[in-house]
Amino acid sequence: MTFLFSIIALILSIIALSKVNRIESAYSKTKENISPSIPNTITKVDTKIQNNFEEPQSSSKVVYEKNNDLDIIGNFVKWFSHEWPLKMGAFLILLAFIWLVTYAFLNNWIGPVGRITLGLLSGTSILYGGFKRFDKYKTQGITLVWLGSAIMVISVYAAQHVYSMFIPLVALSLVMCIILLTASISIKYHSFSLALATLVISSITPIIIGGSSNNIFGLFSYLLVLSLGILWFTRHTKWNVLTFLSLIVVSLYSVQYFTPYRISYYTPIEVLTLKSFAATFVSIYFFATILSIITHKKATNWDLYTALLLGFISYGWINGLVGADYKSYMVLLVSLFFAFGAYFVFLRTQLKQTVYLYTAVSLILLSIATALEFNGPILVIAFAIQAAIIPIVLIKLLGTEITNYIALYYILPLLFSISSLYPYNWRTGLFHKHFFAILIITLSFFSSGIYLYYSILDKTISKTKNKVHNLSLILIIIAGIYGLTFIWRVVHAIISLEYAAQLIILSTYTVTGLICYITGRTQNRKILNRFGIGVIVFVLVRLLLVEVWDMQLSGRIITFFSVGTLLMVSVLIEKTNKKLPSNIL
Repeated sequence: MTFLFSIIALILSIIALSKVNRIESAYSKTKENISPSIPNTITKVDTKIQNNFEEPQSSSKVVYEKNNDLDIIGNFVKWFSHEWPLKMGAFLILLAFIWLVTYAFLNNWIGPVGRITLGLLSGTSILYGGFKRFDKYKTQGITLVWLGSAIMVISVYAAQHVYSMFIPLVALSLVMCIILLTASISIKYHSFSLALATLVISSITPIIIGGSSNNIFGLFSYLLVLSLGILWFTRHTKWNVLTFLSLIVVSLYSVQYFTPYRISYYTPIEVLTLKSFAATFVSIYFFATILSIITHKKATNWDLYTALLLGFISYGWINGLVGADYKSYMVLLVSLFFAFGAYFVFLRTQLKQTVYLYTAVSLILLSIATALEFNGPILVIAFAIQAAIIPIVLIKLLGTEITNYIALYYILPLLFSISSLYPYNWRTGLFHKHFFAILIITLSFFSSGIYLYYSILDKTISKTKNKVHNLSLILIIIAGIYGLTFIWRVVHAIISLEYAAQLIILSTYTVTGLICYITGRTQNRKILNRFGIGVIVFVLVRLLLVEVWDMQLSGRIITFFSVGTLLMVSVLIEKTNKKLPSNIL
């Protein structure tokens, strides 16, 4: 029954194809008969008017372009909707061919050699027919070439895995011939669909031939040749999506080596081979992407995706192949690689989006290298020092437009410093790792905020300058909060008497809040004024809701007298320094 349906599908597909050919031939003849009778009504356009409508072009202006013409899903739907009966017919023929071969195998109609020969000859004939159809009907040509290639690949797979007819070298040679044929046709007729089909066939070739899958040198030698071929192909066709897809193929075959557990089963020679290929692949794709961006003076989304994926693949190779003592150094080296690449691209093209992505990859790798080298409070100190230096340097080199992206780097020291704020870590004394971690992160954020604030103080405030201004204020506020928390922990670590420690802390908080409040009012600094109000409100809430119940009566009296006196004296000092109307409410 299955065989009967297969034969019917094959016959219907052939009939449909012949009908389509007749309709297209009739349409072509009708078009040729009608076209001579249509007069040529095209008039010349005044050159002056034409020049007025021409858009000015500047060779020095670099444009960041988004490559919308390579929307894979959209193009596939568009391609399939055009002459869809032809595609469905080809698909049914392929299914029918598979079932026919299976039925012939089960009934032993023809021998193994005859079966494989029939498949190769059928595929070659269909591919040649598609090649001949390309000149008149490109869509039909693409479909037939794809169908013929698929039939030949299936035949080679059956010969290799079902009958063990070929040695791996022969199977590889046959598949390479198929790849070269489809690639040549794709280049000649500029067909992206065939280029994608060629990449798919190339990607599954190690699975088809079987022999190189267990041979590290053979597998990665083939992948290296494939990568070089795709990069050459991309350079001529400008289909950068193929570079990204080929890197995905390399990563899929390499992901098994991204963990040290798997590497432990290989010999030192095999590990050295993997390291050599890893360095080669990373270098090739890195420089190829950089060269493509610089040459074309534009960056597509696929270039950026390739750079991002390459960063993660680089870390995967390092994680699996490099010893634990040297991982951080290798990740740091790759991070510097991306950083210098980003700056080089910026100098050559002024493409800021590309630089932002390469810089982001570099910073991610730098963070990973830091996390591999340090842990605990030492890691917090390292992140805090980096946060004090790297953002300022990048803003100076790349401009203030990068401010929003750089602000994310300050999150790392904040996240890793939370554990250093726990009271439990301060019970062992004063001068310990957590003491220095909180101190350095406070100084780091405060110095960065002050530097950024005064770096744009005398400049015209633009949209990007306003971002730097806001970032500086946020950093100063965070530094203030960390500073107050640091005072709380230090005082409690030094003074064991609870009410005395709380008296000193709340008095210090009150003085700090009043200074910020008065300075903010007199100098018209709203943020500073509100920060002071926030600190004072915290002190009052703490006094009225917590200390009023927890403190002993003597400590409560002294604390409330001290804070109340400070609040009253601040008003007198403010009125003395600046004559304010007495009826301010």
